Amino acid sequence: MTAAVVIILAITLAGVFWWSGHQHQKLIQDLRSQQVKTLSSDLVHTSKVFLGDDNLRHVKQLVRDFSARHQLTQCRLILPNGVILADAHGASRVQDVLPDSWPSGPYTHSIPAEVDDGTVDIQVAFDVTGRGPVVLQVSALVTGNQNLTLQAFFGYAGIIIIAVFSLLLWGRYLLAPLRSIETIRHALLALDSGEKSYSVLAIHNQSTPEVNGWNRIIGDILKLEETAIERNSQQSLLVSRKSTAGLEGACDAMWHGIILLDNKMCARYANGAAAVLLGMERGEIISNKLSTFIAQEDILKAVKETIDGSSLHRKVFEHQLQSNDAEAGQLRISVRPVRREDPGSVIMIIEDITQLRAAEDARHSFIAQATHELRMPLTNICLYVEEALGNDDTNLELHAKCLNVINQEAHRLERVVGEMLSVAQIESGVLGIERDDVPIGSLIKELENDYQVQAQEKQIRLTFHQSPKLPTLYGDRDKIALALHNLLGNAIKYTTSNGQVDVRIDGDENFFAVVIEDTGIGIDPNDLEHIFEKFYRGKDGRISKIAGSGLGLALAREVMRLHGGDIVAESKIDEGSKFTLTMPLKAEVA
Repeated sequence: MTAAVVIILAITLAGVFWWSGHQHQKLIQDLRSQQVKTLSSDLVHTSKVFLGDDNLRHVKQLVRDFSARHQLTQCRLILPNGVILADAHGASRVQDVLPDSWPSGPYTHSIPAEVDDGTVDIQVAFDVTGRGPVVLQVSALVTGNQNLTLQAFFGYAGIIIIAVFSLLLWGRYLLAPLRSIETIRHALLALDSGEKSYSVLAIHNQSTPEVNGWNRIIGDILKLEETAIERNSQQSLLVSRKSTAGLEGACDAMWHGIILLDNKMCARYANGAAAVLLGMERGEIISNKLSTFIAQEDILKAVKETIDGSSLHRKVFEHQLQSNDAEAGQLRISVRPVRREDPGSVIMIIEDITQLRAAEDARHSFIAQATHELRMPLTNICLYVEEALGNDDTNLELHAKCLNVINQEAHRLERVVGEMLSVAQIESGVLGIERDDVPIGSLIKELENDYQVQAQEKQIRLTFHQSPKLPTLYGDRDKIALALHNLLGNAIKYTTSNGQVDVRIDGDENFFAVVIEDTGIGIDPNDLEHIFEKFYRGKDGRISKIAGSGLGLALAREVMRLHGGDIVAESKIDEGSKFTLTMPLKAEVA
């Protein structure tokens, strides 16, 4: 026994040594590659601002600082014809004066990060407004440390040895009960959050007295639930001898799908919910083999085992509906005999868990988007704070510019956080409206001032058309401004250079309307019906390159509906989009 333990431990440690070394090297390589990508993105953003301001000296200093701080083997900015604007390692031919403009050349394309022979190389092309394309070339060494690998090995080995002995000594008496109690606690929290299916609350990956007792309780509840369903089904079947309509009415009132199978795996009955959940007609289910409408192998096997009596316990499966739609539904299907003493007939209970899975996906998407949205303004704030601190206090123009950028990014950060808080309020049903008189004219003037500079930077013609005298509406000024900012911000964001954005404002004694029309990239018809959903972003590849959280349109429509109004979208791909916002001037808050 001792020899076997020693052999197993030796094999485990050898595997840990190889795995830790391999994972350590791969982790270093992935981290370095990701670091170089992030640094390149940040350097491009800042260099673009400096080059746009004709500030070549700061660009050179920025390149040198980035290279020294992050140990880059190459960091330089070049023009398409090969002329070097800035080089961290002192190239002999470096441009001293930034030309007014320059043509395209061979170096006008981006190359994603590649790792070759211990070096990460990346090339990023970007446009300087009014001048031409510039290329950033960055290289960095991927270095490992054998001592760190050995340390990781000994650390893993020590953890394994300590964990083995700790589990042997304390696992049975302390960790297992605590783990079981924590798992039960999560199940109770799910129940408190509105989980309707008790089958989800069962614990399958642990076997302790606590878990076994909990599973018995859940099993008893499920038996009662299934008994109630079976009793309803049996009573309905009895009633059907006198009144078929009574049976169908009783079973169709249930939100669970029910299918009864005979000993030949043919459907003898299906309620309306089963047909709806499977996306079929009742006639396509009843009298047909189970395999004609559910082809999942493990479900067919479970039904067969139940019919032949080899398994009389309830079994639960998840079933993905077959559809060309990327958002096809997902079902949970329970299989068990109608009566244990007569396993020849089987009842299948079907539940729709599509929304549950969609909610989980939405949470993951939100975390990823929130991280990205918060990181960019924070990075820019840090860069400009460092720039201001690193220059002479007498350079008031530079300090003013840095403070202006910091102020803009802080407001951007505030808007992102505000959107997240508003989404949380919508989810909890507490998003409220504070009503007061709102002069439409001042609101539109503020909107124009906020976005005119941004439009000019992208060379977009932004025009406002409004009646000479606009009425005063009664509502929440901040939330109405939020809706307008989100709509106009999107129009400018998704409109390319030399495009046009028109804002038309009108109103009478009853209604206030704003129409925002752009000549941007447009919205695909398949995406158009989903753009007001929280966290949704279009599938167009051009959209993924533009920062966004997928919250703006959802918040804007929610605000308008709370005011008794609405937002309608029209769009053609590659031609532009049109958003129409309407709301009553004296609407009662929803």
